[in-house]
Amino acid sequence: MQNILKQIPLFSQLKEEELESLEQISRVKSYGAGEYAFHAGDPSDYLYILIEGTVKVYMMDAKGKEVILHYFNPVTLVGEYANLNQKPFPAFALFDAPGKMLIIDFNKFKETLLTHPDISLRLISSLVAKIKTLEEMLNRGLMQDANARIIKILQEDETLFTTLKHWQIAALLHLTPETLSRILKKLKDYGAIEKTPQGGIHVLHPEKLQEYLDLNQ
Repeated sequence: MQNILKQIPLFSQLKEEELESLEQISRVKSYGAGEYAFHAGDPSDYLYILIEGTVKVYMMDAKGKEVILHYFNPVTLVGEYANLNQKPFPAFALFDAPGKMLIIDFNKFKETLLTHPDISLRLISSLVAKIKTLEEMLNRGLMQDANARIIKILQEDETLFTTLKHWQIAALLHLTPETLSRILKKLKDYGAIEKTPQGGIHVLHPEKLQEYLDLNQ
């Protein structure tokens, strides 16, 4: 267990005795594809850290339709906003493929380790990043057309096209897979991007992305 804990950035500055204390309140749980780490409304008694696999975090709208917030890859906290605010989890966390979570008793963690300066700072940084992700998701969904959504994600993090499947990216952008494929092909034909041998996308000419967007608004 300590080998796992040492590999998690959140705990990288802990002393040996602190790691031993953390080990006493932690466990690793394996999940199959289609299994939930937690559901919306579940109490946030445990801190979840994704260490293997991909997790889809989503909410349900008033019509019962999924609204995907993000896909998370290891190693990352999932749902820590609820822990820190002592509120039920507001969303669902679903494994798309087999994976593992490190699960920590949050009340005991709060009593023993949350006051550690490095851990507090890293938790705050994680929350800020999640808020930024949510803002970007709302901006994409409400204010941008399909071209702008795809080009923005290419400009910010083209590696998503390697770590996620295209249908997952399409869902994250609130587009159909067909629309995503069609626009990627147009960007490739325009000379802005190319496909990598690993099946991802590489931006050849960032200026051409913006040029294409300007021409198609």
